[in-house]
Amino acid sequence: MTHHHLKIWPEYFLPKLAGVKPWEWRKEDDKKFAPGDFVTFTEVEPPPAEPTPTGRTLGPFAILYVFRPLERPGYCIFTHS
Repeated sequence: MTHHHLKIWPEYFLPKLAGVKPWEWRKEDDKKFAPGDFVTFTEVEPPPAEPTPTGRTLGPFAILYVFRPLERPGYCIFTHS
């Protein structure tokens, strides 16, 4: 069981805050997501600014399901609650 701390831009943070986006599409370059892991999202300013935290976080959420599409190796979609 791992606790992942992920950065997220405001345009994606706001739907999570509203409770309408209980999923996430991520590249799994240095981490592997698994059911039972936890994830916390930290809102950051989007490019071209440096990824500076805004001070808002959500979570921790439990990862419920992970889907790895064959046509996009190295990426996954996971659901959380």
